[in-house]
This record gives sequence, C-alpha cells and structure tokens, in this order.
Amino acid sequence: MAEASRPARTSRWATALAVTGYTVSFVARVLPHPWNVTPLGASAAFAAAHQGLARSTAGVLLTMAASDLVLWLTRYRAAGFPLVTTVTPFVYVGWFGYLLLGRWLARRAGLLGPAVALLGGSAWFFLVSNFGVWFAGYYPATAQGLMACYAAAIPFWRQMLLADLFFGVILFGSYAAVVGTAGQAEALSEPVQPANNS
Repeated sequence: MAEASRPARTSRWATALAVTGYTVSFVARVLPHPWNVTPLGASAAFAAAHQGLARSTAGVLLTMAASDLVLWLTRYRAAGFPLVTTVTPFVYVGWFGYLLLGRWLARRAGLLGPAVALLGGSAWFFLVSNFGVWFAGYYPATAQGLMACYAAAIPFWRQMLLADLFFGVILFGSYAAVVGTAGQAEALSEPVQPANNS
C-alpha cells in the first residue's frame, strides 16, 4: 500500500512545485524586476522532467501568454506596441530548449542532469531569442550585426543563467529532499519482520 501511494504523493509534490514556479514567473514578469530574472526556465525544465512534455509545455505557454497579455494591457498598448511582434515567436520557441532538455536530462541521477538541462536551456534561449531580435531588424542584416546582437545580450544571458541555477536548486532540491524524506519515513514505518530461526 505504501509503495502504491508514494508515486502519487511525489507526483502531487512535483505538480505543486511546478505550479508554484509558473505562478511566481507570472508575477515576476508583470511586476518590475531585473531583466530575465524569473523562475520560468527552471520551472520549465523541472516540470518537463517530472510531468512530461505536454503538461510542461502547456504551463510555459500559458504563463507566457497570460503575462504577455497583462504587460501589453497595462504598459505596452498605451505606448503603441503590438501584442505580438516579430520577436515573439522566437522567444516562445526559445523556451523549448528547457522543456526538451529537461525531459531527457533532468531525471538522470545526481546533479549533472538538471545542471545540463538548465545550462543548455539558457544557451538555446539566448541563441534563438536574440537571433529573433537580429532578424526583426534591430541590428544590421549582416554577420557582424548578428554578432553585435549576441554580444549586447550577454549581460542579460548572465542574469538569466544565474536565475536558472538559483531557482533550479530550489525546485530540484526541494523535490529531492521531500522524496528522500518520504522514502525514509516509509522505511521506518515498515513493520520489522521476525527473524526466521528455523
């Protein structure tokens, strides 16, 4: 009975952590905050690892769409900016690095899997989203312009990477701690089998 209930409890805990991460990401995006400092990348990798691609993708897209809409209604519409720009699809595609790497790597034993998922996810987001900035015409349509775009974005990538690692430790660490504690509690609650002296 204990063995059957443990996966359900750990699944509920994973869901609670993922939803918390998405909620904090939404709030962080709509409130003033340092550029790129949100838990969304770490939440995407964590949810993909423990909930599958379908649910984690839905969580990321819903968080982004809802926060983008709020930002547009409260700030950008009055300034004349459209809800969807040329860069928007690139930003959304950028999150799939966290989702795919999180699904395939973050469940590996130890710290290496989550670390690779977070580092790789942030690198993919950096490359794809800033390619979109260059493609949208904010820099000259040359190789030098593309390199200048990437160079200008490095400080923002650094902040994003630090945020990913910080929130990744919280999410993956909390889950590992709870699962480990639950396993120890179940082991202690198991009845001791009498020794067979025959």
